[in-house]
Amino acid sequence: MNVRIATTITTFVWAFGSTSVFAEGEGVLAFKGFGTISTSRTFTDSAGYVNAVQPAKAGRPNQWTFSPETLIGAQLDIAPKSDISATVQVIAKHRNTDQIQADVEWAFIKYQFNPAWRLRVGRVLTPAFMDSEYRYVGYANTYVRPAQEVYAQYPLSTHDGLDINYRASVGSGIASLTGYAGTSKIDGPANPDGSLAFTYGSTDLKGFRASWESESLSLSAGITRLTSAGLSGGGTTTLLPVLAAAKVASTNFGATCPSCQNAVTALTTTMVDASGVFTLMNLGARYTMDDWAFWGEYATTRTNEGLFRNANLFTLGASRTFGNFTPFVTVNRTTWLESGSNAAVSTAEIASIPSAPLRAALNAYNASVIPPDNSRHSVAVGTRWDLAKNIALKGELWHVSLDSAVNAPAFPMATGVPRDTSFNVVTFALDFVF
Repeated sequence: MNVRIATTITTFVWAFGSTSVFAEGEGVLAFKGFGTISTSRTFTDSAGYVNAVQPAKAGRPNQWTFSPETLIGAQLDIAPKSDISATVQVIAKHRNTDQIQADVEWAFIKYQFNPAWRLRVGRVLTPAFMDSEYRYVGYANTYVRPAQEVYAQYPLSTHDGLDINYRASVGSGIASLTGYAGTSKIDGPANPDGSLAFTYGSTDLKGFRASWESESLSLSAGITRLTSAGLSGGGTTTLLPVLAAAKVASTNFGATCPSCQNAVTALTTTMVDASGVFTLMNLGARYTMDDWAFWGEYATTRTNEGLFRNANLFTLGASRTFGNFTPFVTVNRTTWLESGSNAAVSTAEIASIPSAPLRAALNAYNASVIPPDNSRHSVAVGTRWDLAKNIALKGELWHVSLDSAVNAPAFPMATGVPRDTSFNVVTFALDFVF
């Protein structure tokens, strides 16, 4: 059996309870767990490796580190009746302070109207990507991690609200339609050591996902849209002086620095008004044939926020199973486009401002607040070894090539070391469910 199908079945049973348990009727209580012990190393002195919300200090260039992807999760399910159940899932992992913190990933009540319709209310999964449901369950995936070139561009994995799902047989497969809405937020580092945090979120998240799955083929497409999006939290205090300087420069020297208003608009949209709009569109497919599996995802992000960039993203992968071993390869690409709006301030116009403090503030804004071009591509090769029931060991060589020698997310630069634009990341991971 292809490893993806086998592990998906295992994870489905793990996540929602075995059919024999739930067939017993009312008052069912089930506890499950999952985890990953992972260590990674960048073989370069110029860059470390961190997960999407870790601070730069967590990146340890040319050293083995367990922090980016090691985690433990636990889930409790209770089904007082056959048509109603409740689920709570907690995941402990390294977060924005680079400390291990436990947080509630899921906490919802599910009502099954009939075999076709179900409703969940509470903190529920946001199905922004094809493999969102298994994003943190390493055992369910052939590869070491979902492609960072795609999945790291949208780290909000859940929302507080609801989702409603409809399932029906269509041809030789099952079609599924899911609509979802609510609020969502995530904390990220505002400075290199993680002592200050930004909270990025939206009070108005909506989305829709459609999928079709047969024994050998699965197809999916979705859109997730955040409005009233922006930054809050203590980390915004580092940007308030910049906003104040930009306002003074635009008011007093707008004739010679009309682009000073760009900084005012970008910072106000993101921090003050929280009027940002972010849209993620995603297409995914997976095909299995005997011991072979092929998969791919394409996504785009679009935003009106000048402090964020639009992007095109894709990943392609293939694997083949030989007994307990499944070698795999993935090819990945992130292409950063222009900012959501013109947020930069012209350097020539900054030079025309007579005030040295204002010039310094605006130059710092251009250098550290405006996102650089973090386009990159990568190839990952590795293997999965199912060494025991519910335990898999993986090894991967990930070759990363940056388009520019910039301080790219996931690969923070080491201080005072020239930037390598091409380097390797090696990872070993032990995944398990229980």
